[in-house]
This record gives sequence, structure tokens and C-alpha cells, in this order.
Amino acid sequence: AKNQILYANMQQKELSDIYRTIKRFKEEELLHGIGMYTSLYDAVGLSKAKSNALFYNVFESSIRYIAADGADGGFIRAVIMPEEINGKKTERADITVFDADGNIVSEFSSKDMNAKEFNRKLSDLKAGMGLYRCHSFDTKEKAAAFARDQREAKKRVRGQMPR
Repeated sequence: AKNQILYANMQQKELSDIYRTIKRFKEEELLHGIGMYTSLYDAVGLSKAKSNALFYNVFESSIRYIAADGADGGFIRAVIMPEEINGKKTERADITVFDADGNIVSEFSSKDMNAKEFNRKLSDLKAGMGLYRCHSFDTKEKAAAFARDQREAKKRVRGQMPR
């Protein structure tokens, strides 16, 4: 019984350390969202969330807004949340696509398709909207402002190009 208590205490400490590490990375990601860019897949974060759920039994619930350098003003919202499928706990992502004016254009979810189909949808979204160098934001307003600035900068560059 004493060994079981020692083992349980060691597991608790290890899980606490893992939780603190994950939380620190998440806070850093939100703090430095504009300064750092990532791919759309990394910005959405589903595969990382699924890995953390599988290997560490740590489940994420998050909302992030994603805009990209040089895009035409649209942005997306990625909602990551725990889900149970056939008795197994995992993560899912709900994606909402906004146009340049902040109106919802489309929505899709990883729960409605397999991983290959979900990644294909993200790939189509990336190509269609120019979401290559992505930035994550914690509010819709910040993402919309960044996307608006990118659209305006693109207009200025187009206006300066010789014909």
C-alpha cells in the first residue's frame, strides 16, 4: 500500500509538470501570436491536441482565431474540444470561415469526416484563402483587424504595381 501511494504521488507530480508545460506553451502562443507564424495545420492545433490526449490524457478546450500574412482579409475560428468516439476520448475541431467583413462563409467539423477528409478541407481552405503564414489570436476582433490590415496592404501594393 505504501508503494502504491508513492507511485500515485509520483504520477501526480509528473502530470502536474506536464500540465504546467502545456499551459506555458499555450500562453506563449497567445502572447506571441502576431510575432510568430505557423502553418494552418499547426495553427488549428488538432493534431497536437489529439497527441496530448492520446499520450498524456490531457484534453484541450480552446478557441483561436487564425489570419495569415498576405491573405485577402478572411480569417477562421478553430474550436478544439474533447469528444468521445466509440468509447474512446479524443479531440475534435470545429472550423468556421469568415469573410473580410466578418460574416460566416462556411463551417465544418472533424467529427463529420475522417482525418484525411478534414486535412483535405484545411488544404483547400489554405489554398483558397491564402492561409500560408498563419497567426493565432485570442479574439475575433484581433484576427479581423490583422486580416483587414493585410487586405489593405495588399491593395496598396497592387496599386503601386506598373501595368
